[in-house]
Amino acid sequence: MFRFTIGGALLLSSADAQASDARRFDIAAQPLASALVEFADKTGMAALVDAELASGKRSTSVTGRLIPQDALRILLAGTGLSFRRAGDTAFTVGPNAADSVMGDGHAGKHRRVEFETYFSLMQSVIEHALCDNADVRPGPYRLVVQVWIGEAGAVDAVHTVGSSGDETRDARITDTIKGARVARPPADMPQPVTVVLHRRNTDTICVARSAVPR
Repeated sequence: MFRFTIGGALLLSSADAQASDARRFDIAAQPLASALVEFADKTGMAALVDAELASGKRSTSVTGRLIPQDALRILLAGTGLSFRRAGDTAFTVGPNAADSVMGDGHAGKHRRVEFETYFSLMQSVIEHALCDNADVRPGPYRLVVQVWIGEAGAVDAVHTVGSSGDETRDARITDTIKGARVARPPADMPQPVTVVLHRRNTDTICVARSAVPR
């Protein structure tokens, strides 16, 4: 439902490389943030992206029949950013190899894992919050929101980027996310966290969530 990234090498499983995963891409070169949203819409994968990192960067055009991972590598080429899987349906995007927050070596790898674990937790909390509200359950809408998390784990602020097509729904989504409480974020975590609420024809995610004990 959402998409995120912190960077580093991607390890592909044999299933990821299967030709059956290939699909047709036709994403024009454009501002990176909008290209990542288009990629998310095309693949159904969620993305976690630091808005500051994406600002001012442009994607490379992606055309042809490709597996999603290869398409995303092409899209990010030349941006200085890379991606890492964060579960089966999400990815995070961030600096290649090193940055001022994570650094290199063992400590840098630990920071990446720490951020990615937190992003997965954040995704789960937001999904639960939306699924519990009949007015904003995942459905045939897409909305990009920027979220700021306070030191104690409360959502300090939510800013919508564009609209889902219904201003009343936008406001309810914002209020729902504001009412969520995650956990204390890792020190120096880049903020805001940009979350893509992806279009869904059904509320499959909510059905799956309802079967998971909380």
